Amino acid sequence: EERSEESEEPITIKQAPRSSLHAHRSHMIDLSITQTHQCLKKKEFTAREITTAYLDQIEKTNEKLNAFVTVTRDLALKQADEIDQKGDFSKPLTGIPMNLKDIICTEGIRTTACSKILENFIPAYNAHVYDRLLEAGAILLGKTNTDETIVTCKPCCAAVADGLCKPYRLDEPDDGRHQARHHSASNPRNGRSAAG
Repeated sequence: EERSEESEEPITIKQAPRSSLHAHRSHMIDLSITQTHQCLKKKEFTAREITTAYLDQIEKTNEKLNAFVTVTRDLALKQADEIDQKGDFSKPLTGIPMNLKDIICTEGIRTTACSKILENFIPAYNAHVYDRLLEAGAILLGKTNTDETIVTCKPCCAAVADGLCKPYRLDEPDDGRHQARHHSASNPRNGRSAAG
């Protein structure tokens, strides 16, 4: 049986009046990576606006979800402003907000691996994967929760940050199995930007 390859539907977002910008931002975080990139290229919103939308969502939900160990708000907005100033969105990840697990070294940004041993560790270098993402124009929202040093067997057993919750069932701990069912940045065809 032949299967037709799914394609990303083009999307157009009408520029919202500033009085309704909050609602506009709420819609932006539901876009896929490809759709976000299209809108950035068409200047339907700026990198700062999409970044702010994600940062606002993190601020609103992280107390319950505990997904982020560190939020890099100032850095993210600085990166977004630099991208907007250049105005070049030719690369598919330029202006796309993303996060990194707290096991990925980021120069000058606390990287704990969710372990008390590394609670105050600030790397003097970037991991190669982060350098590649920066070169591609991605915007770092922050560092996210993980099992302590990623080797524990219990679901999200972290010493620095408490266990995280499932986004749609806050009374249940996240065992990580839902991630395979959710969109991810590794699949640009249907992936959602990092904090969505």
